[in-house]
Amino acid sequence: MVKSCPQATWQAPRSVGGFTLVELLVALVTAAAFFTAAALIFQSVSQGQHRLTSFGEITIGQVFETNFYGNETADGVINAYWAPNYGRSALVEQLRDQLHLDLQSASGVYGLTRSGVNSLRPQSVSLGSVLSPAQIATPNAFRDLLAIDDSSAYTIFGTFDGFPGTKNQQGENQNATFFLTTPGDSMGAVDLLAVYEIDLVEAATPVGLYASVRRYAYDDADVEQLTHYYDIFYEGATRDDMGPIFVHIENENRDNGLAAEETNRFRQAKGASYYIIWFPDPVIPVTDVIVPSTSSNDPNSSYAAQGVRTAHMQVVPMFPMLTPAL
Repeated sequence: MVKSCPQATWQAPRSVGGFTLVELLVALVTAAAFFTAAALIFQSVSQGQHRLTSFGEITIGQVFETNFYGNETADGVINAYWAPNYGRSALVEQLRDQLHLDLQSASGVYGLTRSGVNSLRPQSVSLGSVLSPAQIATPNAFRDLLAIDDSSAYTIFGTFDGFPGTKNQQGENQNATFFLTTPGDSMGAVDLLAVYEIDLVEAATPVGLYASVRRYAYDDADVEQLTHYYDIFYEGATRDDMGPIFVHIENENRDNGLAAEETNRFRQAKGASYYIIWFPDPVIPVTDVIVPSTSSNDPNSSYAAQGVRTAHMQVVPMFPMLTPAL
């Protein structure tokens, strides 16, 4: 008996719903609005990013470029970033961390003020008639030691007590050099562990203030090397917009009553003498800050505005080995 096979039946496919013309138009309008807004946001971010990362040529002069960076073929024109610039802040942190490492090995820190460039970065400094490095109690005394080997120290560095001053205060001493000493192999000299320098140069093209912070040290071959640095340009700024680079707070017992009142104001340390150092801040355009008003009867009046000019303040003991960790 032959069985018949069931016949297959054909069914039309189910209808799949699609977009109507109105829905497509709404989707297209929404997409157009989204991409227009995204383009405007991207343009705004790009313009802001360009402003925050302005970079270009600055004329500081051949003398400054050669002295700062050792470029013997310098033409006096360098490339630098404009403030505000957040990327340069990373270099500030590197330099600060290196300073803290150096302080762990340094026996003395001597900050000297100057108006021009510094050509004295020796490996060691003769003690002369000084019996012990501990007798070098002031920055001015260290200046005298430098002059034993090179009398130009008296021309390069000025004298000060407490407050070095800015361009319009106590002369033109507007730049700074910090010598970090360490006990040497010779009984008649001290070695230099490192030299830190802060320079502020008023540029004419374009008009503004160029700040350079550097560290120098000698390598194993006794060759001076620029190991760390950062720089930043403040468009339209002058030296007076920056304020003091550092102040020296001496032990209160050094006040013998004979010094001027201006000097006595800075002899207030209860323990060892120390410095307050302000590194130029790449993030803060110094022309935009509002300087607070303070009384002139205390030392804070000389540097109170530094709190709004820079976030990079360092408290550095004059004799790190004799000072508890800060």
